[in-house]
Amino acid sequence: MKHKNLVISFVFALGLTFSLSWAQTTRYVNPDGTCGGNTPCYTTIQAAINAASSGDIIEVAAGNYNERLNISKSLTLKGAQYGVDPTPAGVRTNPSAESVVDLTGLPVANPNVLVEIPSGVTNVILDGFTLIGSPTIYYADESVIRCWDDNITISNNIVNGYYSILLKGSDNLTVDQNRIVANKAGITIQPNTATNAALTNNIIAIGTSPASDNSGIYLTATSNTTISGNTVNGFATGRGIGGSNLTNITLSSNKLSGNRDGISFFGNTTFITIQDNDLSNSTRYGINIKGQDIDITKNQITNNGDVGIYIDKHTLTTERVTVNCNNISNNTNYGLYVNTANVTITVDAEKNWWGHASGPAGVGPGTGDKVTANVDYDPWLADNDIANCDNLIPVELKSFGAQFNNNVVTLAWSTATETENLGFHVYRSSVADGEFVQINKEMILGAGSSAEAHTYSYIDREVESGNAYYYKLADVDFNGNIAYHGPISITVGATTPTKYELAQSYPNPFNPETAINFSLKEAGKVSLNIYNLQGQLIRSLVDEDKLAGSYSVIWNGTNDQGIRVSNGTYLYTLKVNGFEETKKLVFMK
Repeated sequence: MKHKNLVISFVFALGLTFSLSWAQTTRYVNPDGTCGGNTPCYTTIQAAINAASSGDIIEVAAGNYNERLNISKSLTLKGAQYGVDPTPAGVRTNPSAESVVDLTGLPVANPNVLVEIPSGVTNVILDGFTLIGSPTIYYADESVIRCWDDNITISNNIVNGYYSILLKGSDNLTVDQNRIVANKAGITIQPNTATNAALTNNIIAIGTSPASDNSGIYLTATSNTTISGNTVNGFATGRGIGGSNLTNITLSSNKLSGNRDGISFFGNTTFITIQDNDLSNSTRYGINIKGQDIDITKNQITNNGDVGIYIDKHTLTTERVTVNCNNISNNTNYGLYVNTANVTITVDAEKNWWGHASGPAGVGPGTGDKVTANVDYDPWLADNDIANCDNLIPVELKSFGAQFNNNVVTLAWSTATETENLGFHVYRSSVADGEFVQINKEMILGAGSSAEAHTYSYIDREVESGNAYYYKLADVDFNGNIAYHGPISITVGATTPTKYELAQSYPNPFNPETAINFSLKEAGKVSLNIYNLQGQLIRSLVDEDKLAGSYSVIWNGTNDQGIRVSNGTYLYTLKVNGFEETKKLVFMK
């Protein structure tokens, strides 16, 4: 018997210390009852569970276990293949080396579940088993594993059943590196709300007796969840990954093929990121999407039987959909189809490869995949180089401000990243919408291509007290292309501000950038951040000490990763010395 003593000490005001301790026990299971001399030893897994205390470890030897399991406490169950990934080809093919828990031959129960982790039980790990449930449905929730509560980890298992893994709701489910076969759904989260799930690196295939409307992964009322690195194929009457009423879901590096739809989301679904996936060879749609704030970037969306990306409306008005830097080619009827009877927005679909250098067909001018109306497809990629196509702008400007001191105006700006940036010019005008004249005689050299932050400055000595001046900054790339930033403004000779103030951004709505002005009556640590309407941080614009004075900061509509945000309303918040103020701005592509 292995014990791990856990000790908690309590210190009271009188100086006395009391300690409690208990033993974390490793329990062993082997059908022949030997357990290699280790004790305590059990012949069934359920007997070990019943004898265990919360926090114990149960090590299960290879063998066949014809039993249902009710994991009624916080435990770690280790099968004979604990820690061994079953997803690479050719591994875990010897049943005699597996801890096999099998429902076959047991009387049908209601619910007909192989492994139950009931409500109120948290912190369970199930790793290294082969789990065989019922392939057909007798009752609702016909599943191999059914769990109800927080912090459940299911990894390195081979799972076969009708519903394979079913979470009824709650938080922090991890399903990683499993080989799953299902006739209805491989991984399901429904019907209760769930957050912070991680569904990663699984292989999910359809079983030999497929049910109708099947899914590799299916979610409802789920938020803040990552679906990454999964291979899902063969769900020909449903979808590879689907669901409704979702928010803040990221799908990346999944390979979905041979399904009716690769991805299908509907209902009150918002803030979905679909990036770097292979969505090919679906019998209908590569992506079928209905919702708001949808970003579809750098995916392979090819050879689908009807449409590459289908955009429609369900319960929400479809808004703020971006489709950038994807390979959308060789889809049978359309590369991108917007159901204009229901969707009135124009979809940002710039910089995609449509299968031909001439661009998309349909309403487009080329011979590539067709697009419908309400699609902004120009510019498009002239070749299939989506790896080097992104939403980064040549200069990602972090700040641009002006200060008056000692009879001169000092302009200062900083960049977060630069791409082929030759340098900068500074322009000035006496009015915001007037003619701007270049005032620097020589180019202010840039950093070329750099992912590191850089700071620059320019001193304007030809100013007169009492006048207002407006400044623009221009960056010039290696090909001579120019992008302008600003304007920002300053009144020369103005006194130090008498209050903290955050001004309304200008212009608003904006594209491609807007200036945010603020005033500080005293020096202090300043933060100026952009948030979405859910309160999630999008971009940190200022996080540094500043002197009293007036400042202007440029936001170019990108997040902290340099990727353009979706169309919509955002919040910007200034915090300094206990002062806090928030205003709204609108980004429109």
